[in-house]
Amino acid sequence: GNGSFTFSANPAFASGMASLGYRNLTNDNVMRMAFLDVTQAYTRSLRDAGYGSLPLDDLIAMRIHRVNAEEIRELAALGYKGLEAQQLIKFRIHKVTPEFIRATADAGYKGLPGEDLVKFRIHKVDPLFIRGLQERSYRGLISDDLVKMKIHKVSLQEIDELKSLGYGGLLSDELVKLRIHKVTPEFIRSIHAVGFKTISIEHLVKMRIHKVDAQFI
Repeated sequence: GNGSFTFSANPAFASGMASLGYRNLTNDNVMRMAFLDVTQAYTRSLRDAGYGSLPLDDLIAMRIHRVNAEEIRELAALGYKGLEAQQLIKFRIHKVTPEFIRATADAGYKGLPGEDLVKFRIHKVDPLFIRGLQERSYRGLISDDLVKMKIHKVSLQEIDELKSLGYGGLLSDELVKLRIHKVTPEFIRSIHAVGFKTISIEHLVKMRIHKVDAQFI
């Protein structure tokens, strides 16, 4: 239903926040903080974790996205110390958790820049995919290669299919090129079926570019 309310700020809250560096809060500030549960205890916990002089908007945004002191300390222990508030928020938005960072490190990608970890999460580069590639002899790929493969939907299953068709050991860039030009296992099988069983990857890509298919042949 509809109704109205009157918000009365607790003077103790205003004085407590002032002692934490947030002086001259307006009634609108205090009401917003109350609704979003930006408490003195939360503000103090961030201060104790090294974030004691945040702009008010950053403090509120960190609360909205549930940035907490425990996770800040875990990130610092993993080498991600002194991150900007917006980076911590971005980590929360994209679920770059300490657990994900540890699992990624265990898969061989330790100490990645924060933005690379965010890209991994956005494009679903996970430890399972990384280990699957390693089992297929794709070791030492840089993070951008992994992201590019995911963007273009290079899959472990397709790598296995290509190998069974005689195209094993392709470079990561070649796998991406096949996806870009839609040189799929199905397309390759159709070309093999009309007699071109040993055709090279380069020629398969050219056929796709120029719209040469089995039916045309």
